[in-house]
This record gives sequence, C-alpha cells and structure tokens, in this order.
Amino acid sequence: MIEQNPDHPNGTCEACGGPCAVCGCRYCPACYDRVTLAGRPLELGDWIEADFTFPSQHTRAAQLNTPEALAYGAELLADPSSGWRRATREWVAQREEVPTP
Repeated sequence: MIEQNPDHPNGTCEACGGPCAVCGCRYCPACYDRVTLAGRPLELGDWIEADFTFPSQHTRAAQLNTPEALAYGAELLADPSSGWRRATREWVAQREEVPTP
C-alpha cells in the first residue's frame, strides 16, 4: 500500500500514489475505473484477463483467490501498461484430475 502524502489534501491514490480528487476516495480518477467496476472494488474470486500475441493471439485469465493475488491483481489493473483488465466474460476454473494410485 502506498503511504499517504501530506501534500495531497484529499488523500493519496492507493494504486499509483497520485492525489485523490475526492475526499475519502481510495483512488485517483485515472485509476478508479481500472481498479473498480461500477464502483465495486476487486474481491476474492474475481477474474482479471489480458490479451497476448505470442506464440499466437490468445487471452489469459487469472482468478484472484488469495489476499496476495487480490493485491497483485489490483496493482496490475492500476498499471495501464500491464495490459490486464477486469474479466469481460465468464471464466470457469478447471481442475486437473490427478489419478490416484
């Protein structure tokens, strides 16, 4: 988490460290839409996704199942250059079946 900057009278954005525009808001306007969806912060179990072009064009998704994953996912969403976004479709986790001896 980014420490509050005393030069920011309304607070400091938790995602980028810039000044918040509204008193009590945790994010600046530039980060708000990336980090929240319809005003809802990321929660455990949410999905994020990114498009890749190597070795072929495809989309990868990650489910945020731990507090650490949730924090890292918020960092990825706050950085526009990461290419990650909130999932735009429904993803389903698939477990690999391990044969029992």
